[in-house]
Amino acid sequence: MGRRDIAIGAALAAVSALVFALTFGFPRLTVALSPTVFPRFVSVGLFVLSAILVAQGARRLAASGAGTGSAAKAGIPRPGLMAVLPSLRNQDFLVVDVGATADCTPEHLRAFALMGATYARSVLGIAEPSVGLLNIGEEDTKGNRISNETFAMLRDSPLAFDGNVEPHRLLTDRPVDVVVCDGFVGNIFLKSIEGGIAAFSTLLKRSVLRNAITKAGAFLLRRSFADMRKVFAYQRRGGAPLLGVNGAVVIAHGRSDAEAISGAIDVARRQAEARLGQRLAEGLEGWALHGS
Repeated sequence: MGRRDIAIGAALAAVSALVFALTFGFPRLTVALSPTVFPRFVSVGLFVLSAILVAQGARRLAASGAGTGSAAKAGIPRPGLMAVLPSLRNQDFLVVDVGATADCTPEHLRAFALMGATYARSVLGIAEPSVGLLNIGEEDTKGNRISNETFAMLRDSPLAFDGNVEPHRLLTDRPVDVVVCDGFVGNIFLKSIEGGIAAFSTLLKRSVLRNAITKAGAFLLRRSFADMRKVFAYQRRGGAPLLGVNGAVVIAHGRSDAEAISGAIDVARRQAEARLGQRLAEGLEGWALHGS
């Protein structure tokens, strides 16, 4: 991130803060530092200028470019970090949790399902979001004890539970709107996707630069390559909402530029406007109450 990106990001943050303040009331500005950021003074600047905007009580809003450790606070019952991922069906899907809570109980996973489905309905406007449990197979009895108990809980819940889903189908078939897993599995899943995309990009670049003919072909396909990059660009999605905390918190990518930081603030704004925190606090009873 260069000085220009930081300056633009700060300016966009200021404009977003003003709009939010005029809409919801003027907030109290605070800055929180990641517990791992102090030894690396340069990272402090990147974090501070990621524009954390925090308002009082239920109207707290924050956009953070640091790790999850500084943002995770007491939630209901445990926070879940949500990733928005693309698919070949030209529709994104949600994954909760991708790193906030590594050790989960079935009750935690059920809460993740509720939080993801509530986000899909209240923020994204999906009337009846479908939920799937990430597993090693689609059969009802697949997985370990925790996944089996979670399966039973979700099956008996008012959520639109579609059963187990396998990871290799998510990017291609997009079988559900919301994918549920613990933070340990979700983080590995997310990083595996990132590594796979990086490896494919490297192999493709090596192939097109092999000789003059392949370079000419790459030149003709440059717009297609640009479209592919846009699909997987993290800047387009802004950041990862941290659900289950007291407020609207969005964790931006560590390499976020001005566009990504502005997008993260916009994601937090949409959560505040949808009163997502209030909807989550109402639990499964509230889900049935506000159903379409």
